[in-house]
Amino acid sequence: MLPGKALENEGPAPPSQPVSGNGPIQSTPLHLPEVVVPGIVQPIELLLDAVKKLPLAPELDELVAALHSAAIENIRIHQELEKLLLQRVTELEAANEELRAETNLRREMEAKVLHISLTDEMTGLNNRRGFLLRAEQMLKLVDRVQTRGWLIYIDLDGLKRINDRMGHDAGDRLIASAAKVLRESFRDSDILGRVGGDEFVVFAAGSSTPATEIEERLNHNIAHQNFCHPNEAPLSMSIGVIRCDPHSLHNLEEMIHQADAAMYIEKRRKRARLQDQLGNL
Repeated sequence: MLPGKALENEGPAPPSQPVSGNGPIQSTPLHLPEVVVPGIVQPIELLLDAVKKLPLAPELDELVAALHSAAIENIRIHQELEKLLLQRVTELEAANEELRAETNLRREMEAKVLHISLTDEMTGLNNRRGFLLRAEQMLKLVDRVQTRGWLIYIDLDGLKRINDRMGHDAGDRLIASAAKVLRESFRDSDILGRVGGDEFVVFAAGSSTPATEIEERLNHNIAHQNFCHPNEAPLSMSIGVIRCDPHSLHNLEEMIHQADAAMYIEKRRKRARLQDQLGNL
């Protein structure tokens, strides 16, 4: 037999069957409903109807519906969480703003209390505590930058006599006038304080002005104050001045005592001159 002839006589090979341990698997044909295609384009409604008629369509519908419901619920929960988060953030911002306002108010009140505790009510100058606190800081600066300054102790002359003869209101006005003259006579950077009923202290750091010039300027402003207020009790001051040296071994309190002693020496000299003038009349 020729090879060509053999091929012609042999029919098509039978399809191979999958083989397993249990023999060939029999497939079950799926019967689909007929779908009529009107024209060339099939309407989508007919396709959906056809899909719904499939054996698994109801289960798919239920699954799609369940997934859709779950998605809607997740969106709702997410929106609720966003709403709650926004509300909480707003509440926290309001609480923080209230806390900042309370903190600022407390700081302002503390600053006011501190200012009151360091300030003389009648004159607005530093009281003794305020003067010592600020002058100690200035003294450290004098020592650090190796500069000099003046410590001036001032006592009002005759305040007790004025209080006795003209009343305490007149004495209070005299004290206020003294504070005004001191502000006019010294720099803004100088530290002024009322440390007693009729006693004032000035710490002028870094001043190269001679002590005599300081006294002359102060006496000039005193005379101007008396000239402008002739109906008030005359203002008179006794002054003690000492030099603040950065190499000095004295602390602030000791320097204040030295300036106080120098002031009393000047007061005694003024009294002696006044007695001499009265004796020559």
